Amino acid sequence: MNPFFRTILLLFALVFTVKAQINSPQNLTAETVKYQIDGFTKVVVSLNWDESLDENSDPLPVYNIYRYEGSSSNPEEFEMLSSVIWRNSFFDNTVNIGETYSYYVSASDSENESG
Repeated sequence: MNPFFRTILLLFALVFTVKAQINSPQNLTAETVKYQIDGFTKVVVSLNWDESLDENSDPLPVYNIYRYEGSSSNPEEFEMLSSVIWRNSFFDNTVNIGETYSYYVSASDSENESG
């Protein structure tokens, strides 16, 4: 094999295997908000977190919200609930009064997602 061609292949492989590390959002808070509508009590969970920055200290555009019905800290048990773009907050209006929910939020760009 031509040494020049071999070098091109090696560089091509390196370009596609190097990924930037994305930091997870920090300081996730959840607050339960109850309100009355048409005589019924409704509840919403308000989630807020600090924005994540990429390697250039620019904000990341997408946040993925995961939820587990119950108490858990194992990310493998969570299911994706929603994604938000250019916001560091989310309102979960699919909760039931008296139930326990666990959340985590990841940041992502076009190639990577934080863990």
